Amino acid sequence: MYRPLHIDRSWVFQEPVPVPRALTSLGDYPDIVFQTLTRRGFNDIHLARQFIDPAAYVPSPPAELPDMEKAVLRILHAVDSAQRIGVWGDFDVDGQTSTAILISALRTLGTDPVFHIPVRGIETHGIGMAPLQTFLDQGPELILTCDTGVSSYDAVKYAQSRGVDVIITDHHELPETLPPAYALVNPHRLPEGHRLSSLPGAGTAFKLAEALLTERQMAEKARHLFDLAALGCVADLASLTGETRYLVQSGLNQLRTNPRPALAALLQSSSVDIMRTSEEHISFALAPRLNAVGRLSDANPIVNFLLSENPVEIAVMVNQIEGLNTQRKYLSDQVFQGALTQLEQERSLLDQPILILHHQEWPAGVVGIVASRLVEIFHRPVILLVAPPGKAIHGSVRSIVGLDILSALTKNKDMLLSYGGHAIAAGLSLQPENLEAFKRRMYKTLSESGSTLTAGAELMIDAVIPPSAVTLDFARALDVLAPFGPGNPALLFMAEKMRLVNSRAVGKMNEHLLMDLEDRQGETSRFMWWNGADLPLPDGEFDLAYTFRENNYQGVEQVQFEWVDFRQTRQNGTIEIQQDNHSILHFDYRDSKTPLEDLAQYAATPGLSIWKEGSYNQKVAGVDRLNIQQGETLAVWSIPPDIRVLRHLFLSAHPRQVCWFLVAPAEHQIPGFLHTLGKWVKEGLRLKQQHYLLSDMAHKSATTVDMVALGLKWLASSGHISILEESPSSYHLVSGGVPDARLKEHLQKELKHSFAELHSFSNYLLHVNLQKLVNELI
Repeated sequence: MYRPLHIDRSWVFQEPVPVPRALTSLGDYPDIVFQTLTRRGFNDIHLARQFIDPAAYVPSPPAELPDMEKAVLRILHAVDSAQRIGVWGDFDVDGQTSTAILISALRTLGTDPVFHIPVRGIETHGIGMAPLQTFLDQGPELILTCDTGVSSYDAVKYAQSRGVDVIITDHHELPETLPPAYALVNPHRLPEGHRLSSLPGAGTAFKLAEALLTERQMAEKARHLFDLAALGCVADLASLTGETRYLVQSGLNQLRTNPRPALAALLQSSSVDIMRTSEEHISFALAPRLNAVGRLSDANPIVNFLLSENPVEIAVMVNQIEGLNTQRKYLSDQVFQGALTQLEQERSLLDQPILILHHQEWPAGVVGIVASRLVEIFHRPVILLVAPPGKAIHGSVRSIVGLDILSALTKNKDMLLSYGGHAIAAGLSLQPENLEAFKRRMYKTLSESGSTLTAGAELMIDAVIPPSAVTLDFARALDVLAPFGPGNPALLFMAEKMRLVNSRAVGKMNEHLLMDLEDRQGETSRFMWWNGADLPLPDGEFDLAYTFRENNYQGVEQVQFEWVDFRQTRQNGTIEIQQDNHSILHFDYRDSKTPLEDLAQYAATPGLSIWKEGSYNQKVAGVDRLNIQQGETLAVWSIPPDIRVLRHLFLSAHPRQVCWFLVAPAEHQIPGFLHTLGKWVKEGLRLKQQHYLLSDMAHKSATTVDMVALGLKWLASSGHISILEESPSSYHLVSGGVPDARLKEHLQKELKHSFAELHSFSNYLLHVNLQKLVNELI
């Protein structure tokens, strides 16, 4: 079996950001929670609270969506006039749930609507003219679309010519010419950044249902539709921001506490602990099963299944869904292996910015699934096409975050019969004779936008944490940032210097790997590598990018580690970086096992300056930040406490070569810091010193002026000293004082927060690409 080569990805380490002190009052969370909230724009405590707690979020009025009020008035007129209403949906999960949401709301209003979901294999996405004519024969006087319709100009015009008003609710990109609908409710009509702008089809349908039910004093009934909205939002990979995040949070709460019978049955069939249902269970348990129905069969029965309370009907349908899901897995694996075989036989395809593969016998219902899997492996857009002889070619497109594939298709629309979708997922069709030209055009289009392609190969590392240090409490604390997905990615961690102990294939089709890894301390952790069975394994010592979540397996609560990517462990090396019209050599000893020996080889180097602050077990001669001199060679022995200190070193030394060691002093832990601070204060008081320069204490303790001020206040709150006078640059201290337990507790928390920020910066320095770091310094 062909195993694709491991694709090297760029690991980018998140630079620490200053966290507003007010944010820490949210709760007793690890510093990485506050770092993440700040980095993602929630640096105001009120915004952060709304992000974390859906009860604190105030939903946007549905009327903020263009044409919403017009749509509501027309629908309620139809209800009051006993006009028959039809709903037209789509066969993916977003379309299924959108249809179920509107049908549920209309039934609650006392109507008996009809609905239609296109049958894949016979129909396509959108509103086909022939099936529309059949649907109109059922007598609807008003049609509501959901998750579709915005590109169905001819169909909408035809319905209107038959005296049937059409209200479109959709979330797909707006075409150049909008259809002549009675009302068009689409979040893309909102300004960018609006809280409703990320809504998918199910979210848009929910806001319409909410508006209708609220207008008839039944607003509480809309809350029972949260679970369907959440299912559609997560399944469609909607950006989990603004109102979409709120809907998913609320829906997950409903799934955990009061799930509708159909979803409860599906969760149980998937062996999911209902009380712990997460967005991952929607993504990997519920959505694939429901998608299997739409991809391989007829999704129309799913609507009544989702709304059913009949246990017999539900059990029968669950059994059918499981059968189709098994078939989906089998067909997906066949197509996946076929795609890998094509890549093995024609490896030059991997030189292109997009993979375009085709086969005449691939089942159309699963090519989108396989395309997504190939994107994960090769980190570039993928188009998989079904090319039956003598017929139009059609297929699915999946892209990477940061590359708008719909825009790329639009640039080549003259080659296509049809296309549509989103920035990262689309569908298309074309004539067979245009295939080769279409490939060349897409290669050219994406090559010309090559700067965006790097996004797919980047991994953003949030922190360096060994798996052995991850506790169940820590995993639970991070879950406050969930649900994760587009717009709010799960935190990604790095484990250094790991070794593979053993691995075995698991899953019904042996598609996953269960792996035992060991670190240098001999600690062993177990990881799951989803769909990793066909992928290359590391050799020797490697670094691992991973995620984790709390998991309940057979009643046992534990942390589940998930493999994301690996790279061979970095070795000491040398790079040359151009700066100010001359080159600087950088020698990387950050991973050295013998830093003293490595430093010793530079002892006789002319113009050597060793920057060293703080206390070490090793005897290292060096100078502090105030005494650094200009010289040819700068050895950075200590870890700087912040970027300003590091920049000061470079500006003072003007080195031609830099040796990076970055060894942490004892003062970079709170006990060592307070010990050194106390020692210097005590010695000063013994010598009758009263005024203490904070900058002087900062370099003696290898920290910052702000941290020194905090430490002195902590010593005063403990009763060791008294602060008679303070200024931004100096403190007037005397011996003895009055302890203040409450203030001391508060200052202890402040110290913990400050040192957490220092440790974040230290981790960043230890792992950041030196080229990137030097660019920041200059």
